[in-house]
Amino acid sequence: MTTAALTIRWHLRLGLVTIALPATALCAKGDDRTGEHAHFAVAVNPAHVGYFIVAGERGAGTARKKVLKRCRTATGPGCELLMASQGGFLALGYSPSGNLRIVVESTRERATGAFDEDCNAEYGGTCALERIVDLSSRSEISEASEPRRFAAVAFGAADDGSGQQDGRVWLVSGRATADEAIAAAMQRCGATLGAGNCRTQVTSGQTHIALYRSPDGRSGGMQINLSQQLSIAAVERACKQDGIRCEIIALAAARDERDQEYDLNRMKGVPL
Repeated sequence: MTTAALTIRWHLRLGLVTIALPATALCAKGDDRTGEHAHFAVAVNPAHVGYFIVAGERGAGTARKKVLKRCRTATGPGCELLMASQGGFLALGYSPSGNLRIVVESTRERATGAFDEDCNAEYGGTCALERIVDLSSRSEISEASEPRRFAAVAFGAADDGSGQQDGRVWLVSGRATADEAIAAAMQRCGATLGAGNCRTQVTSGQTHIALYRSPDGRSGGMQINLSQQLSIAAVERACKQDGIRCEIIALAAARDERDQEYDLNRMKGVPL
């Protein structure tokens, strides 16, 4: 078996937050609302999975102070104000790579539709819509589950100078920072192939990683999604699109500690 014909599919976008806002300020009224000029604010702590929302406040300063206080109480230092505006409806969810995605629009229907359209354009409609928030109604929402953990996969070219992909990948997960995960994966790859021949992909939070290959070892790669089941389904779609049968080499959660090498050319997996 040779590495010359190996084709690797890498499917991942990196980033913690994607936001879409309308071009103009938003306002809305209702029976239990504070009025058309109600303010809201959203905060996150990049070191933690989750988000904080304060809505329906009469002043922008009050909304900002309250949301940052809730964030710091739950997660400690490091909180950042993500966005602040007036009224409308907020659609919030996650992309397959664990990015927090936020869309604000003037109505519930527009927010839901914009979230789906935005996700379809980037990910083929696989984002998970978690909640819709009426930003003109007074509310405080806290969602902070656990410290964020990062995973990185390093891969590179063959060491014979041919420029072909090598087929081996190094998976490091459960690290406290992206830099730590990347450095560990790149060190493993660089020790084998030379640092100049290695590249890396990183993910974090609640994501799961699936490494796969074709039975003949000529094709393989990685898919990332919000659950183990979704990552396996992504492998199935990719392999069907390529017209090949595939087998799963490894399944890993970004939060779980792991440091391992996988050879997509030679390791046998579980057929799909």
